[in-house]
Amino acid sequence: MIAKICDYLDANAAPYCKKKAIDIDAFKNYVAGMRTLKTWGTEIEIIAAASLLKSSIYVFTDHGKKKWVEYKPCKPNGVLLDKSQCSPKGVFMVASSNHFQPVLRVGKMYAFFE
Repeated sequence: MIAKICDYLDANAAPYCKKKAIDIDAFKNYVAGMRTLKTWGTEIEIIAAASLLKSSIYVFTDHGKKKWVEYKPCKPNGVLLDKSQCSPKGVFMVASSNHFQPVLRVGKMYAFFE
């Protein structure tokens, strides 16, 4: 999946360059680095994955206040997709110890939304 995400980022670099506040060459180097095994992803890769899947990705974080953060899918130009263009299902992950892990079951610990 990371190869597809990196391909997507290479093909649609402009809005992500703006988000990271770097020029296109620096962004291309960043994406090349992401293709290396054991390289940690950021919210940039989560947004790209949401866009590829046309589905929101929800990340539970307990850094400070426990909460769910929603990353919505975007068009290649960075504009959010209309709900009618998206899957009604979402992907759920938890951010723990600087890693993202899939949430297989939402239990008592993760069962609240704001």
